[in-house]
Amino acid sequence: MILFFVRRFNDIDHTVPVVYRMAKDGYKDIAVLASNPRYDIKNDFRLNFLKNQYAVEVDHVYRYFMPTLIHKLTSWLICRPLNERTFGKYYYSNREKPKRNSVMPFRRFVDTVCKALSSLFTPERLFVIFDQCISTLGAAGTERKGFINRIIFERLFGIEWSVEMLRSKGVSLLVFDLSIPGRWNTSSLVKAGKKLNIPVISIPHGMNLVDSKVFTRRMYGGLWNGYDAIILQHEKHRMRAAESGIAVKKLFVFGSTRYCSEWENIYFNIVPKSNYYAARNIYGKLKVVLMDHSSRYMASADDVLDTIERIGNMDCVDLVVKPSTGNAKRTMTSRGLYNIAKIDNKTHSVELIRWADVVIGTISSISLDVLIMNKVFIYPKYFLDVDMMWETMEACWVVNNYTELEDALYRIRRTPGYKQYKEENVNKLVTETVYGGEEGRDVLGDYENFIISLAEEKKALKVEDTLPVSPLCE
Repeated sequence: MILFFVRRFNDIDHTVPVVYRMAKDGYKDIAVLASNPRYDIKNDFRLNFLKNQYAVEVDHVYRYFMPTLIHKLTSWLICRPLNERTFGKYYYSNREKPKRNSVMPFRRFVDTVCKALSSLFTPERLFVIFDQCISTLGAAGTERKGFINRIIFERLFGIEWSVEMLRSKGVSLLVFDLSIPGRWNTSSLVKAGKKLNIPVISIPHGMNLVDSKVFTRRMYGGLWNGYDAIILQHEKHRMRAAESGIAVKKLFVFGSTRYCSEWENIYFNIVPKSNYYAARNIYGKLKVVLMDHSSRYMASADDVLDTIERIGNMDCVDLVVKPSTGNAKRTMTSRGLYNIAKIDNKTHSVELIRWADVVIGTISSISLDVLIMNKVFIYPKYFLDVDMMWETMEACWVVNNYTELEDALYRIRRTPGYKQYKEENVNKLVTETVYGGEEGRDVLGDYENFIISLAEEKKALKVEDTLPVSPLCE
């Protein structure tokens, strides 16, 4: 059994394609488990694709193995989707809804009370309130984690539970997406894997297209040294990791699962469709999307706010701002954008790119889809002081100030589809980053073969063999 661990919306994009290819090729011993108990796996279209098309097992890791009643109760309490476990949902699912003209005043009152209870007293909210109360009383001490979190993730679902789970499921490989060791019960899972001599590897959780050295040795060493193998998308990232102290023998380059053509052909057909943008076409206006990101990724909030306000005032522009999918509430340059522009944190980025004539992007890898879908990509260099690979490889339209950006928009409006960069440069960038420098590479096939080979090697080893605990867990 091979276990893949996921945790966040945008990171799942890079794991699901590998699982898809393995399932498509007939590999059955796979499960995808969410380590983040509050991630809503039931309503994720990519995870549903795996379940519905290939019968892949998808669950929260805490529900994957429940040896005792307390494990069952706790997993019910902490794992989403929680809204289906509220009193109100249970109430409505076990009775027929009355016709509007036959509802008695008393039943209206009962309905109102049930709705209030369902919104106020979800298990998730009770869990958080209880944890905060315990922490306030001093039970959590000075540690970062709350008292309840420590009990759940370090004790109940800790190292002993992890060892028992891996043994009972016959696990031969653990695949993480560069998860932070201290988050949830990840450390316990890694320790258990090492104790049982199960390989622990990492696949990309995003795509690093920064062409400057902005990550520290501590960042690479702290997160990566504990993995037995680390798969990256392109050679520049591998070289940067090696320069920062990661053993070269651990690093492998196989390309991008998210942006390779095999997965794109599927992905573009399963993303949630937007009827609104399909019909939104104001005559004479240039459709512009800004793919925003957090200011903690070196963006200048003042420059972004000023630019968006001025673009929004252009009569010939229909502007939409898309926050990063990492966290729509926090991953923005500034909350002030809500006051000056249309913010869309619900429509999928692919649908917005389909609608747009022009996409303005900075650090997010979603800009690769802009290039792959042959839309005009503008990179506002003055938003952040960092070199990106699409800039250094001349595969984007670089603007250095607002005047240049406005001139570019007017030029595109006069000449639809005009680009100030060459298609051959775009192809070189895609080959380098998406296909790991090898044109036509079978990206998903390389991931699949590597992962299965490690799992098969484990099956040939004796379970009694152990390895020293990784520095990742110390």
